Amino acid sequence: EGGVLKETDRFCDLVKYMEDYFPEVEGMILEDLGEQDSGYQAVCEQLCSMIRKYPFITAIIEGSGDIVLSAEEHQILKEFFKTDIEKEEIERKQLYFQGHVDGYAYLKKIKAVR
Repeated sequence: EGGVLKETDRFCDLVKYMEDYFPEVEGMILEDLGEQDSGYQAVCEQLCSMIRKYPFITAIIEGSGDIVLSAEEHQILKEFFKTDIEKEEIERKQLYFQGHVDGYAYLKKIKAVR
């Protein structure tokens, strides 16, 4: 029983650590994603390119003042948001799978699985 309590305490310490340092851990995971996944890199570059090419996107994102869009700008904005959702889906998948990898590694470390 003492061993189980000890391992439970270690797990609680890990949970507290992850809660406290999640922004940093998330940043590291997404940085690795950006370095290793060419598809993710392409989506990020497409978003940056659109922001540079179409300044009205920044105005909309920042919410500065009244904005009137032409039909063409509206289509561009729809494409931007579609691409941004694609980027977020890639990020969520990476975080999800990394959580599984880390969880399994932790369970192996505490010898809960072989």
